Amino acid sequence: DAPTLNGVTEPPMAMAMATAPRTFTITWSWNQNLTIPDFNPAGDILALDWFTGSELRLADESGSAVLRIPAMQQSYRLEGVPLTQLTTANFTCKDSSATAYIAGVLANASSPTPTPTPTPTPTPTPTPTPTLPPGGLNSGNAGDQKWGEAYFAPYVDMGMWPVPNLMEIASTRGVSLVTLGFIQATPDGAPAWAGISALAPNSSNEQAVAINQSIRSFQAAGGDVMISLGGAAGTSLAQWYAAHGRTAADLARAYTGIVDTYALNRLDFDIEGAAVADPASISLGSDALKLLQQSRPGLEVWYTLPVLPDGLTADGLNVVRAALRAGVALDGVNVMAMDYGESAAPTTGASAKLMGAYAVLAATSTHAQLTSLFAEFSQGFGWNQLGVTPMIGVNDVLSEVFTPADAQTLEDFARQKGLGMIAMWSVARDNPGTLGQATATASGLNVPAGGFSGVFADYGTSNAITPNIPSPTPTPTPTPTPTPTPTPTPQPNPKPNPAAQAGDTNVDWSVDVLDVANILSSGKFD
Repeated sequence: DAPTLNGVTEPPMAMAMATAPRTFTITWSWNQNLTIPDFNPAGDILALDWFTGSELRLADESGSAVLRIPAMQQSYRLEGVPLTQLTTANFTCKDSSATAYIAGVLANASSPTPTPTPTPTPTPTPTPTPTLPPGGLNSGNAGDQKWGEAYFAPYVDMGMWPVPNLMEIASTRGVSLVTLGFIQATPDGAPAWAGISALAPNSSNEQAVAINQSIRSFQAAGGDVMISLGGAAGTSLAQWYAAHGRTAADLARAYTGIVDTYALNRLDFDIEGAAVADPASISLGSDALKLLQQSRPGLEVWYTLPVLPDGLTADGLNVVRAALRAGVALDGVNVMAMDYGESAAPTTGASAKLMGAYAVLAATSTHAQLTSLFAEFSQGFGWNQLGVTPMIGVNDVLSEVFTPADAQTLEDFARQKGLGMIAMWSVARDNPGTLGQATATASGLNVPAGGFSGVFADYGTSNAITPNIPSPTPTPTPTPTPTPTPTPTPQPNPKPNPAAQAGDTNVDWSVDVLDVANILSSGKFD
């Protein structure tokens, strides 16, 4: 039977004449997956019904353009026709955001992909910070001089023991900006590092005190931190507050406490796992952030979300949409370019790509999605509002391995586009060891310590770190101890001379000491 689009029978694809322009109408049709083997870019058209741009995915797959509608499990493959052969004339859309999305994807496809550097230079030659496009929500706010519009801010897991020494990290890894994870809800709903009550910011626990001291010393020396709330494990504050019937104002106060305690310029919200698909906490968190930004108007807000090579998931898009609908000013969206899975990102076979290429695809797809989504709210979305965070070395999906060469590919792309942020998971993993395994303290590769930081550290803003070395206390000049004046030895009171008469003022009271001694020794007192 001939394939159908929108219930209308089309000519059999193998029999269609390339010279006769055709229109393929695409409407909501659950699980419809078609291949168009002879699509002619010179005249054929895909006519889209009322789809928004955020509901679409358009990307090259094995040399052919594929249009997907993930929520409906629909796909349309233009066999043998890559994106570079298509123009906006090949698409008609009823929704303007879909038109904008497709135009963005096609524009990116026509831009040359940077050639990856095969081997990273052990000591990177400093490259001037790229001239970035104006815009971004972080222009001109207090504290932004330390961040600028582009920066490398790797993740540091502050819940680890021993407590990460940020000053040492700055010295050995060449970083002046870091993203600290993760503050989560304790069982009673208080904010704390790793969700452990003893690690609350105001705790007197030795580890909690050491965390605070590490952060403050780093800030005092010229560095700065962005604290990340949430994470893959544990319960976020928004989840706890939503589950316990607390209000957006309550949650905003909790966020404010964190901002004020650590004198923060920006917050990151790592929303993944169960949290990314929890409408109640997403809505509550969005409303709370709106209130937070009203009370702290200089505060920047980033979202960190899961991603696939073809962009954010439907849940991730819903998170961003909820924030924009609530009026949150999103400074940027950071994508976790990692753990895609073999089906989404093949590492073997004809369709296999390197992890650096997948990171570039993920960034490009996400930028197109968010350009469309932000346009729905009459906002622009620039490359400097996009961040990319790879998991360096061996990923949790062990077949996915992000090498220093992949890091260079990503940085080359970031410089070309002017990405707002590059991060990595994590500083503690930037060490060799445990080959082929993903652990918290090693990359799983035989890459020297700092090998990944060495690639990324010269990207964007860099601040001078000046250790706060206390001045030596001067040795006081000793004060001479005064020599005391000798006190005269008191003389014993002598007995009156028996020969003296009462009232006689000429009595001789003197007694020879030797005479006294003789008397005492003889026992005679008379």
